[in-house]
Amino acid sequence: MAGDEQQAGETEFGPAFTDVHYHFVPAEVRRLVEERAEGNPDARFFKILLDAFPDLATPSAERELTAESGRAVISLPTAVGPGVIGLGDTADLVRICNDEMIAAVAAEDAYASTMITLPWDDPRAARAEVERVGANPAVSAVIVHVGLEQTRLVDEPDLEPVYRAIAGHGLPLFVHPVQEAPPNGMAQWFLSNVLASPMATSLAAARLMLSGMLDRVPDLTLIIPQLGGTLPYLAQRLADQSGKGNAEHDIPYYLRTRTYFDTCSFHAPALDCAIATVGADQLLLGSDFPFRGPVRRAVEGVESGLDLDGAELVLSANLALLQDTSRAVR
Repeated sequence: MAGDEQQAGETEFGPAFTDVHYHFVPAEVRRLVEERAEGNPDARFFKILLDAFPDLATPSAERELTAESGRAVISLPTAVGPGVIGLGDTADLVRICNDEMIAAVAAEDAYASTMITLPWDDPRAARAEVERVGANPAVSAVIVHVGLEQTRLVDEPDLEPVYRAIAGHGLPLFVHPVQEAPPNGMAQWFLSNVLASPMATSLAAARLMLSGMLDRVPDLTLIIPQLGGTLPYLAQRLADQSGKGNAEHDIPYYLRTRTYFDTCSFHAPALDCAIATVGADQLLLGSDFPFRGPVRRAVEGVESGLDLDGAELVLSANLALLQDTSRAVR
């Protein structure tokens, strides 16, 4: 912006932003996937994902972020564990993965922080992993991968201590869809990715709300990708038919007070619905890189769908406020 007075929140390249939905797979996890793809359907599927999207495996794509004045919160695109890699101890693999993600943040300026993953099949080990790395300044959230076919539900009572540990470190919980076998009728035309993924995150978030888990863990904040999945669109239907469930309030209340949405949708009417439901001050920039295209696409969707003040909130200010709150808890 040579010759012009630079506006607040901007750099010489344009508006600064942080992408909270940016995927990366560390080297050791990639090596284990390659090693165990033979004879392991889940690992083989993970390898197909890595082969189809090479930007998951290399930091070269981060030059786009740097050139655009942006940074990213990195996270795994799917869950790791015995079913995926073929290892006997999920906790060991999770520790390897989290340590590599933290190291990547230190090595790459374009990475703002990382979301850690947990061995959700073992609540005691999951809590221990939160205590091990939850205070690390490179860690800004915890990711849980959820699916429609999973047998373990996110609101099971033995997970409450895990959520307490997460909240105790001031970390939000990012509810992300897992890569799983397509439900019946969704095997063609990528319908599993299109329909099952937002349905899975909506179901998990709804169960955390209606079960009363958010009442029992009052400092836990949720981030729901893809503009809240189906929840903003169905908020009144949920209030009318599900009521409060076993909770103190209905779902619209928790959406307004306990959740953030990322903006990965690229559909202007959906953005309008999310803003009408929770407000622009509860939206975070999310691209789902590399699956939905370049980060610039997500930034342009925010810039075209909101006024300047609203865009600044979504691109960076809301996340900064969330992180300031998290640091105060820590």
